[in-house]
Amino acid sequence: MIKSQRKHTDEVIIKVEEVLKIKKYELEELSMAKVINSNEFIEHVENTKGVVVVDFFATWCGPCKMLAPVFEGVSSKMGDKANFFKVDIDKNGNIAQKYRIYAVPTMIIFKDGVPVENLAGFMPEQNITNKVKAYL
Repeated sequence: MIKSQRKHTDEVIIKVEEVLKIKKYELEELSMAKVINSNEFIEHVENTKGVVVVDFFATWCGPCKMLAPVFEGVSSKMGDKANFFKVDIDKNGNIAQKYRIYAVPTMIIFKDGVPVENLAGFMPEQNITNKVKAYL
């Protein structure tokens, strides 16, 4: 009896793990702000018409982790009006250097491929939204 319960428990755990993997994948697909590299940055930011907002972050940065869900919130609400991307400064130091990113988090709003405003540090969702709307 204990052996059959153990087998059943193991099967349930495997099913739960499979469902969690699927849900994690679905959440990643729903994420509006894609993490991009140097090559994608040229294509999606510098060579793009319209408004693009880039969150420069580092994985070790506490305030960056606080900003992440806020940035995603703005991205999901305004994704039809502007494009939202994230750049890991440790993996893309050349971009960080080019745009003089000395502190993270820093967001830069681009209009037609040109940086128009730098936003340093954590900001509430409404503040970010208002800044982006000013360039639409």
